[in-house]
Amino acid sequence: MTIDHILSLWGSLRFKSVASQLLQYSDPVPTRIPTIAFGIVAAALLWWYYALINGLVQRPQAAALDAPQSEVADLSRSIGAVWSAVSVTATDGSVLRGWLLQPERPNGKAVVLLHKLGGTRISLLPIARRLLAYDYTCLLPDSRGHGSSGGQALTHGAMEKYDLAEWVRRLRKDPGITAVYGLGRSLGASILIQSLTVPVDFHAIVAESTSPDLAHPYDYLADRFGLPLLIAGPVSWPFVEGFWWNARLRFGVRLDQASPLDAIRQSRTPVLLIHGSSDWLVPAAQTRRLREANPRYTTLWEVPGANHWNIEQVAIADYERRVIEWFAAH
Repeated sequence: MTIDHILSLWGSLRFKSVASQLLQYSDPVPTRIPTIAFGIVAAALLWWYYALINGLVQRPQAAALDAPQSEVADLSRSIGAVWSAVSVTATDGSVLRGWLLQPERPNGKAVVLLHKLGGTRISLLPIARRLLAYDYTCLLPDSRGHGSSGGQALTHGAMEKYDLAEWVRRLRKDPGITAVYGLGRSLGASILIQSLTVPVDFHAIVAESTSPDLAHPYDYLADRFGLPLLIAGPVSWPFVEGFWWNARLRFGVRLDQASPLDAIRQSRTPVLLIHGSSDWLVPAAQTRRLREANPRYTTLWEVPGANHWNIEQVAIADYERRVIEWFAAH
């Protein structure tokens, strides 16, 4: 056998081997890993979405505990103030509770202090101490769905503004009260502004770190994530509309009626807006929009370097001075 025959036979055998492998080829068995991963991500997003809805419109677990009376008792004792537990009944029958603190020598002026989402009246005792030092009477209520107050759904101002009107009427029953003011933080600030449409008989209010305007969510999301409105709107539309309708159908909450922006346009009550320039939760652009909606009756103090929660700590001396001067001027 010659070398040519050997090479020809080797080539023939190699071709048959390759052909055999090609004929025996089958598609690889598909893996389920991408499907499982997609399912896990989708489930996580749905759970986050469900938790977000519950957290914004259902009574917060963190705010379900009653505020201990020892805190207000100790404060009153240390500065010679007198405190009492007070309550009002809301238009839907919910019983709302709070503390009324009166200084040793009342000046005839009272301030209603409203806490943030998930907070209680106890968080406002430090600012109440300062106001009491200037002889202001202080009313610290738990908002509906918080602390000792009734109500299971949070309406972000749609019903809370009427609750606030009941509290102010309660104060006005005291003939020694000649003027009522308001100071609110985050959700409390939003409620205060919305109450001006009821109207509530405030001489002036201070709105610190106003919470997002849920009636205008697309503007908020555009500001929050730095996106053009033409992009933020279509991208977030399914989530926003789903959120609105879930809140309405499950809890009866009309979030499209909870708008500080719409309320402040109609206001004739002086409003001091306070906001941190470094607020990542609610960008300062949101509060600037409130100011632009009613420049005649609003004043904006933008605190450099402050975020949503630490304005008083960043500008502690200026904060007290500006608040007291604002109330005194009105």
